[in-house]
Amino acid sequence: MARLLLLVSLLAGCVGSSVGVGVQRIVDGDTLVTDDGTTLRLFGIDTPERGECGFEEGTKALRRYVGDGPIRWSPPRPNRGDRGGAMDKYGRSIAEVFVDGRSINLAMLEAGFARSTWFSARVDSYRAAEARARREGSGLWRQCPDF
Repeated sequence: MARLLLLVSLLAGCVGSSVGVGVQRIVDGDTLVTDDGTTLRLFGIDTPERGECGFEEGTKALRRYVGDGPIRWSPPRPNRGDRGGAMDKYGRSIAEVFVDGRSINLAMLEAGFARSTWFSARVDSYRAAEARARREGSGLWRQCPDF
């Protein structure tokens, strides 16, 4: 029993962050690196890549939302539409990121700096947030017609 508890404790420390961690750097609007070196890819959203309209704005928006931390993060909860897996093909941990209990993934959608992805488990809330931002011309929806 003691071995099982030890194993569970060790595994729990490997998945997500129950305590706040700092942010080392922002890679782009949907990827960041924590102070402990973990690269996080924000689950369920997509932002412009380098060279695309809105790249700088999306990157700056994520920086504004997370600052230097602390952030908390967790892998997505399994739900309909999930692709599954805690890491993507680039070795980044797939995560929902929170600051003061607020989902930064959802905040990026609400402000118009991200698109929802088809495999988001939060299809309804994420798509609704994107649709509102698009309708209101928020964020990148105003300046990037092909976003």
